[in-house]
Amino acid sequence: MLYFLSGLPRSGSTLLGALLSQRPDTYVSATSGLTDIMGAAVTTWEQHPATKAQGANPVEGIRILRAIADAKYADRTEEVLIDKSRGWPSPQIQKTMEQVLGKPPKIIATVRPIAECLASFVRLIKPQDVKNFCKNSQLAMHLFSSYQNLKQGYESAPKNILFVSYDDIVNNPQKELDRVADFLEVDRFEHTFEDIKNPIKENDAEAWNVPGLHDIRSKVKKEKYNPKEILGELWDHYQGGEFWTGKPEPKKEPQLIDIQLKAGLEGDFEKGWEIAQQLEKERPNDDRAAFNRGWYLLSQGKLQEGHKLLDRGRNEDVFGNRHIGTIKPIWDGYKKETVLLNLEGGLGDQIHGVRWAKDISAKGCKVIVSCSSELVPILKNVEGVTAIIQHEAVLGVHHDSWVPSMSGVVPLNYEYEDLKGSPYIFKPKSKSYNEPILKSLGIEINSACNRKCVWCPNHKNNRGVDFLDDKIFYKIIDELKEMEFKGKITFNLYNEPLLDKRLSTFIRYIRKNIPSTYIYLNTNGDSLNLDFWKELRKEGLDFANISQYDGKINENIQKILSELDPKEKEHFGSKIFNPDNICNRAGLVKSKRMKTPLKQYCNKPFSELCINYKGKVILCCNDYFSAIEIGDLKKQSIKEIWRSEIFKYYREKLLEGDRANLELCNLCDDF
Repeated sequence: MLYFLSGLPRSGSTLLGALLSQRPDTYVSATSGLTDIMGAAVTTWEQHPATKAQGANPVEGIRILRAIADAKYADRTEEVLIDKSRGWPSPQIQKTMEQVLGKPPKIIATVRPIAECLASFVRLIKPQDVKNFCKNSQLAMHLFSSYQNLKQGYESAPKNILFVSYDDIVNNPQKELDRVADFLEVDRFEHTFEDIKNPIKENDAEAWNVPGLHDIRSKVKKEKYNPKEILGELWDHYQGGEFWTGKPEPKKEPQLIDIQLKAGLEGDFEKGWEIAQQLEKERPNDDRAAFNRGWYLLSQGKLQEGHKLLDRGRNEDVFGNRHIGTIKPIWDGYKKETVLLNLEGGLGDQIHGVRWAKDISAKGCKVIVSCSSELVPILKNVEGVTAIIQHEAVLGVHHDSWVPSMSGVVPLNYEYEDLKGSPYIFKPKSKSYNEPILKSLGIEINSACNRKCVWCPNHKNNRGVDFLDDKIFYKIIDELKEMEFKGKITFNLYNEPLLDKRLSTFIRYIRKNIPSTYIYLNTNGDSLNLDFWKELRKEGLDFANISQYDGKINENIQKILSELDPKEKEHFGSKIFNPDNICNRAGLVKSKRMKTPLKQYCNKPFSELCINYKGKVILCCNDYFSAIEIGDLKKQSIKEIWRSEIFKYYREKLLEGDRANLELCNLCDDF
């Protein structure tokens, strides 16, 4: 019978597993991937078009999961099988496993106060910055997510979980093991607590980069160390949350920093400043206290000093936005280079922050501004702005350094007297062009391609196997019908459409709902035969552009051609591909065409809409990484996206032949 071991990291699950392994009728796994394997299998099964096409019963999915669990332990002869994973308490997983097992799952969960778990990690890892480790490290995040998962699982099905506390297992191990046996409804067993052997081996160095993370001592005993001393001032912060004991949350005495905050909110700034000075002496490394002190310094006229302290609030997520993920340094205020000015906060904060573009530009820098898409038409003409991108594309644009806008005064080394009150946003100049007509729509219905051509970004990147959601596809066609669309619909982007079994069904739906549209297929033809071609034509395909990449017309295509009459061949466009005619895919592949950036108009955003397999509308067919996301069809209509401000911005620039200041376009030789 299959049972489960879970709980909190550093709470004794490895020790408990080693002790349970002393039973001759019991096998306990190391940390297992069974939950992930089963989850991936059922997700793939549910989402696969064939599953939907055959109308498979959910019972079939449960049988698949049962077979996976059986196969996992097919080589074990023990009667009691215990799979270890932090994921088992999840409410959804418990419900699923009840169907798989035919009865509620039994989960043994080791527990320990969060503060003690963290202290145990710190004692083992010995991080230089304990506070940062407890807040941001992978191991701490693993602890917090395991805690939330266990709490939700217990609240959902309390009878399925047996809690075993760390203190109980080390102080009275036999009693706890008897509790486990009773919970599993198996005979009790006399265990040995001297010279303990651990058959459960885990590759901690590779998984967590922490050798010995799951090592246990040969004798059951609690180590003597003071976790409160290890965590220091963090100890009080992590108290409470022991839902498994039923204890009420401890009442926390107000900290000095809380008293300071209260004084400020009540307008007693004199008292607040006194406390700020006291905290500086007592807790110089406290970022929250430093952040609070910064506001007082600003009120005293010390702009530079105050802002440097406000910056420390970023470590507590109380100031600005989170780090954008770039490896580039903060601009030093002197180098003449390309600086990314990342506008932070809400729309009003971003409008305020763009004021630094002019000042940074005056230092001889090119300034790339990253902002919310709604602000593009307002901020694109701000003096000093070289180019503008939306936040989602921030890591796709070249920059030598960057500036978070709420800290702009720091690298500029400004004090209050350096601030300028002159306007920096002006009414945008109107453009005379009419709204363009949507003439062509490219739809990527799946992600995979069976080839790795060197002139395609796929040869260096693996996008896996994924599919455009059926609902999104039908939404697209239904909206085009309402729009009375009369243009071309093309199947293909960076995928091979013939690999998607839904292709014929999709073509049929287009032809039924938009009879006048021209349905076009781009393909390598590798999966094409005569019957498949006839099926596609019957459903309504107008033309197939079949590129032959091997320097010749392949045999399967020659065979089809030999069976087609002259009239039918007009719909069958097979040709040998010439790599000399390719574009550079916005700088992603080598090209023999013109150098970039071009000072040339491009028609693509004026006539085409490209939809990737995630349902996102991207700038054009050359945007392989979806760097410029124009819209999301899960949330927006085609009309909304076609008329979006970011699209308008690119069209205006391209009308002027200005590619140098447009992300992607500045590297592209297509037109």
